[in-house]
Order: sequence, then C-alpha cells, then structure tokens
Amino acid sequence: MVLTAAEMAEAAGAPTTPFIPRSGKLSTLFSWFGNVDTLCVVAGSPSMKPQDCDVGFSHALGHLGDRDLIVVFPQAGAKAVAERLPFLEVPARAFALCDSGVTMLQPMRPADVFAEYQGIRGGSHDITKAMALVEPLLSWLAPQEELVPDDRKSYRTWQYFGRQVLTLRVGSSGHVDLVAGVNYSDPKPGQQPAVRLRLTKPITDSEFTTVQAAIALARAGKDSGADAANAEHLLQERLRRDWKLLGLRGEPLREVPVRRPVGHGYIDLLGAGKEGRIRVLETKLGPFERLVVQGLDYWIWATANSSDVAEWLDLPADSGIDIEYVVAGKTPGHGVIGSYTSGQAEAIQGSIRWRFTTVRDWRETHPPTVERLPLRTLALGSRGRPAPRKAPPRWSLKLARHLAARAEADGVTLDGAVFCPNTADGLEPAAALVHEQLAAEGLAHHMIGHIRSSQAFALNLFAPLDAGGRLAVAKAAGIDAVQVSEARFEWSDPEDVLGERTHASPHATQVDVIFHCITANGKRTALLVEVKLSEQDFNGCSAWLAPSNDRRDVCDTTGPFGSDPSACFQLRNHGREHRRKYDTALGSLTVPAAAMEGGCWFRFGGNQPMRNVALARVLISRGDVEHAALALCAPRAHRAIWRRWAEAKAHLAGTGIVLSDLPAEVVVGAHQDGRSLAARYLLEPTLEA
Repeated sequence: MVLTAAEMAEAAGAPTTPFIPRSGKLSTLFSWFGNVDTLCVVAGSPSMKPQDCDVGFSHALGHLGDRDLIVVFPQAGAKAVAERLPFLEVPARAFALCDSGVTMLQPMRPADVFAEYQGIRGGSHDITKAMALVEPLLSWLAPQEELVPDDRKSYRTWQYFGRQVLTLRVGSSGHVDLVAGVNYSDPKPGQQPAVRLRLTKPITDSEFTTVQAAIALARAGKDSGADAANAEHLLQERLRRDWKLLGLRGEPLREVPVRRPVGHGYIDLLGAGKEGRIRVLETKLGPFERLVVQGLDYWIWATANSSDVAEWLDLPADSGIDIEYVVAGKTPGHGVIGSYTSGQAEAIQGSIRWRFTTVRDWRETHPPTVERLPLRTLALGSRGRPAPRKAPPRWSLKLARHLAARAEADGVTLDGAVFCPNTADGLEPAAALVHEQLAAEGLAHHMIGHIRSSQAFALNLFAPLDAGGRLAVAKAAGIDAVQVSEARFEWSDPEDVLGERTHASPHATQVDVIFHCITANGKRTALLVEVKLSEQDFNGCSAWLAPSNDRRDVCDTTGPFGSDPSACFQLRNHGREHRRKYDTALGSLTVPAAAMEGGCWFRFGGNQPMRNVALARVLISRGDVEHAALALCAPRAHRAIWRRWAEAKAHLAGTGIVLSDLPAEVVVGAHQDGRSLAARYLLEPTLEA
C-alpha cells in the first residue's frame, strides 16, 4: 500500500497540517507539514536521490526556528541526515521510507559517524609510467608557476586561475590521452574546441606546438575576461595565492577529494591557520542554499581523518579543526548569504568552530578585500543589512543576544563575548552569597560565569526567595505546603543509595534545587527542581556514548533500560565494581510502546529526569520524606525544553513521584521585586501560585 505524504508524516509522529512558511515559498519537491512545535518534510518521490533530499533538509533547517524537525526521505537520503544529526543541536529525527511505510533510523553517536568516513580518497596519478611519451611537455610545464597541477586518482590536470587548461590520463596499455585548451561540453560560435591527442609514441614537435597554442589561447581568454566561466574556481585560485589574507601559515591544498554523506566532493581549500588549527575552507559566490551543510560534511571527513590531514599540513595530530565559509558577491553590492544560511549555521553544535569570511572587490583589485568575522558570527546581507532569514532565531540564541546587549549597555565587556569578567556580575546579591558557599564546597560549575549559565539562573531565581515566596513556589509545583525550607543547591545523596559513585568516577546525581516542605496535613514532602535556561535537552546517558559499551543492542531495544536491566551498560556502571540501582528505585515502569519506539529513551534526555525521579523515590523509601515531587523550572518561551519535559512526564508516569511544571515566570513573580531579573532573562513576572 502506497502512503500519501500526510500518512507518512502521521506514521512518523509528525503533524499533518500543511506548513505555512514565515516568508517565501517552499520547495515543491517535498511535502511540508508543521505546527508551532514540529516541522516535517517528506520527500516527494521514493526514488529521490540523496543530493535532492539535501535540498529539503537544508531548507528545513532554515525554516525550523524553535521547532523539532522530522524528515521522511528514501533510505539513502535519511541516512545522510542521520549522519549529520550528532553534530547539530536541534531536536531532530530521520525516518526512511520502506515497503510498510516509514521506519525511524537509529540515532548515531559521533564515533559511529567518524568510523564511516575514515579513509583518504584519490591518490597521485602516476604519470611517470608514460614519462617517455610526454617528458618535453612536463619539462615545459614545471617552471610555469601560474599553471597549477592537481593530481586525481585517474588523471592529472593543470589549471590557470581556476580554468582547467590541460589534462593527462595514462591508459591501461601505457598510452596517454591528452586534452589541451578549454574542454567545452558544447562549444559556442567563436569558442575554440580543445585539442585531443592519444599518444602511443613520444610527442612530436608539431603536437607539442599545438598543445602549447591551445593552452596559450585558454590563458588569453582568462586574462582578457572573455572566459568568465568558472568564476568560483578563479576565486579559489586567487585565495590560494593570497593565502596570507586568510590568516594561513602557508599555501593551502586545493580541491581535496573526500567522501560526503551524499556521495563524494572536494574541499575547496584545506590549510593550516596561524593559530595552529586545521582550516576547512568552503568558498561560494553569492547565496547557496546548502552552504553550511556542505561545510559540515567536510568537517566530519576532516575530523575522521584528522591525523592524516594534520600530517599533510605539518600540524600536531591533535590540532583542532575549524570550518571557514569564504563568501563573495557575484557582483559588487550583491548579497553573500541566503535566507536559509542563518538557521543552518545556528544549528551547528556549539563545540564546532565555524567562521564566515567575506571577500570583496576580488575581480577588480589585487589583493582583494578580505574580512574574517569573529567565530560563530554571520556575514551581513546585501548593503550591510542583517542577514536574511526564514525563521526567527531559536530561544537560546535570542536570549544570548539579549544578554550580551544588556552587558554592553551596562558597560561590561564580556570575555569571549559570553563570559562575565567577574562571576558576581551575573548574580543577584543573595545568589552571590550562595555561590561563595558552593565554590568553597567544590560545587560551583566552572561555566557559572557564562551569560547563559543554568546554575547562575537557578541561584538568581531561588536564593532571593523569602518564606512567602518559597510557599508560593511550592504551591505552584502542586505541594500544599505550610512550611518550606530555604533552598539547597547542588544536593546529592551522601549515602549514594543509587550506587553511582565508584573509584573511577565519584560523580552522583545532583539536584539543582531541593526544598523540604511540610504540608497542611503534616506530611514531609521534598520538592526537587531541575533548572534549565537555554539547553535544548536534558543530559543524556554517558553509557550510550561510551566506546567501551559492549551492549549497544540493549540501547537500541525498545523499553526502559532496553527491556533488559541486567545487560544495560549504564546500570552495570560501565563495568565497574558495583551496579547502579535506578531500576530497583523506580520499580516497574509501564511505558506506551509508541513512546519508546526506536530504543531506550533513557539514553537521551530522559536520562536526567529518570535519575532525579529515582533519587526522589530513594528519599521516600529511606523515610527521609513521605512524598516527593520533581519540577522543571524554565522560561515559558523555551518551548524545546518543555517538549522534552512532556516526554519525561509520559515516560515516568506511575512512579508515585509528582512531575510538575514550574515556569521561571512563576518563580520570579514570587520575588519581592523581580522586575530586574525578569528583564534580564526575558521573563514576564506573574504570581500564579
């Protein structure tokens, strides 16, 4: 049975309402569905090529905003998407079309992807096998630096400012096929066809002269401007020669052959930066809808083969790798990035360094005007306007820009554009006092100075609460309290009933905030609060990512702990001296099969709420309290984390622990005066207790 596009979307758990873009038209190669929470793109044909599926994927990233993404593509196209998802920080799933409908592809770990891309393509074409046939030609070419040789697996070519002017290919019988001049696929009137020779004997003087003339004619066309084609190759060649403008140590490699998720490709320029990092440079003339995704593909390949690449560039084996998008306008004043680029670039994982470099006046002047922008900064659009975009920035980016602007307005110069020079600059007075205590106990996060630190957010929200504010917060979390203790931060179980600590790893589950409450009927109740400011998800399972995990099949099996707690690598504590007891603390879990489709949900963001619920049940079983609740505190505008929380509540229902929503707006509304804090974090203070 052939499913309609809407039925495919429904089978993938996506909405079936047609998606209406914020601006522009949607590609008609795909069917688009969406709502405020999810965007789904379905391939229009079950035989669509991966390269065409990439159009839909790239466009979807541009339209995504704060939504989750679901793609439904043919197998090869879906696999190409799945291989990029570990390096993106947007919630996304890939489904493949199959005879029975659609099937979700298993999520991949970064190590899984790198393993698939290890290996160097290409190789040096051995022209020496036929040296006797072309020796005079090679001797003539050698001193001409403007003719740039490029070895491929099956041929050698020479280029002149981006135009291929000579190709030599050694045949199996030892002959040489030679193409000289511009190899037009369809010569127009006035265009001289290329010279083609098959040499079985040494090249004659007449043949040599003919080849030289064809090359000279191709060079003259490039010099005069009559040959305006291959402009992007010309840009690459100029940048290769003017490598100092790019901040490189030396001349970069050009057209390096690599494998990509959608086939094969060539890295435009691959060089060593002055700072000692590998640079993957992707050049483009004018807007290109798949620019960022293409650069990410090359970063994946370079990272998978980093030792070889570092050796080529005379760099240490552990050199980091940056993506550099080098963009130039087709004409003066023309835009350099399109409206899909912003969403794609912002989706790249924060640990991956990318940069935009703009090149202007590259045709008219030498050297051209080159500007390398700060890391993770988008190039401007035409006429210096902000870059065009299809959807507003995600919550995390909107908040980051707001916080940076506030710091600038307050006269605070942020380190690296994101860190307060003094930790106290980002803390309320009461929060600063608590931070001093946490620092003395070794519990302060090393990133607390970051403008988007969730620990700083938690301290600012909960440390200033007075008795009345704490009562209001407890009631908002569903606890009818008459007495609430002061907040305790970064609490963990000193008795380690869950069996988490080992000699190799002293870490145990820490609760962001915990309150001890007495209810109206005298019941002792614990309120555990998980605080998120801008993270897209909760912390995942380290065991799933561990290279030593010997039971990945359990991770990929439906059900809590892969329906086999005895084999679960996390519960086995990574093979250390004792097992963890999350499963025994939780008791029997009944989770709808549909909610767990595709493997153990606890390997991803569900892992952190699961551990918090297990800890809450320990408090009850040990007699510390009689009841417990776990609440998520996050800004209402952070829709992605609330979607993850809704999933957590579904998966952990029936544990006896109340799972509550505690919007940050409610907490700040319980302050004596929360207006300044609300303005800082883009909250609207309300008191809803």
